[in-house]
Amino acid sequence: MRCSLLVPQSLDWGWPWRFELETSIVLTAIELVELSGYRKPSAQARWLERNGFPFVVGGDGQLKVLRQAVEGRLGGKLGEKKREPQLRLRSGQQP
Repeated sequence: MRCSLLVPQSLDWGWPWRFELETSIVLTAIELVELSGYRKPSAQARWLERNGFPFVVGGDGQLKVLRQAVEGRLGGKLGEKKREPQLRLRSGQQP
């Protein structure tokens, strides 16, 4: 998923006027704060462990939580395909 964001001149802090955002497979730092309610990685890790969310600590010291794990745990749709009946024909029969 891609979207473009136009930054008004009054908010330009030296960034490009236009940049693209991509949805990552892991939660962003902001999303992790929103999910856990904590800003410190150590507090976030405790919260994630208590609530059963799997995570790893990256080489940068930041927690990595798969977006799919969170969506699945919170009841989001993961693009699961609904199984449909399959037609099986016996040998020699035509549909």
